[in-house]
Amino acid sequence: MTRTFKLIAIDVDGTLITSDQKVTGRVATVLRRLHSQGIAIALVTGRPSFHTHMIEEPLGFSPHIVGFNGAVGLVANTKQVLFAHEMSSVQVSQIDEAARTLGLTCCLYELPHENIQITSEVKDTPLIDRFFEESTTPFVNLQSQTLPTRNVPKMFLLTSNPSTDILKVRALCPSVNVYEERYFLDCVPKGIHKGIGLTTLCESLNISLEETVAFGDGTNDLEFLQTAGLGIAMKNGVDALKQVANRVSQFTNDEDGVAIELEAMLEQGLF
Repeated sequence: MTRTFKLIAIDVDGTLITSDQKVTGRVATVLRRLHSQGIAIALVTGRPSFHTHMIEEPLGFSPHIVGFNGAVGLVANTKQVLFAHEMSSVQVSQIDEAARTLGLTCCLYELPHENIQITSEVKDTPLIDRFFEESTTPFVNLQSQTLPTRNVPKMFLLTSNPSTDILKVRALCPSVNVYEERYFLDCVPKGIHKGIGLTTLCESLNISLEETVAFGDGTNDLEFLQTAGLGIAMKNGVDALKQVANRVSQFTNDEDGVAIELEAMLEQGLF
């Protein structure tokens, strides 16, 4: 008997959207078709859970959201908080101190505020400008003595040398998971990753993990693809992800890779 899938979980940057931050018509069309057939759609991303509206608009429907690299989940349509894994006050202080030791700009999200709080002296104004340009999320300055002790799902450190600084941050902050991005390091509580977020979402929807298909491209998608019933790495994905994926797409995020894979699965009757 052929296995069928009930939930499609998709990373955003480098997977769902193109390099110029767009959802193509072909991708939107196939996802709308699957959504109309009752297939659950979830965006699983390192982005803030509240920062997906510009992606939802071209899709034409409201998907489930797992944001902050698995730390926070929102239910489709209502965007009610389904789960939230917070950093401890010790972890927050540890990361803030690491930033000061390494001379990096430290930022955090504090729910329910939809802004980015800078906890340290600004070291990289150009990187802040770049982050704001790409995310349109406002920054506010926060003095270290008022560091929040609750409702912090993720922190990040701006850096021009992420591949070097990630090793230093991991050594200084053993109680957190640190992920490398293009010009910053994402920090979430130890044991929290996209795979945990997907698992928690599926439990709430009463969907087996075997009935899920996941798409990703980055190192923060490793556990995500390994957790799903079928893990598909994009052609533009990192080698480490391709090695653990069940399948590697022949197409990139700029070549409608997600749409092409889903169209083929539809033809095979896998939904």
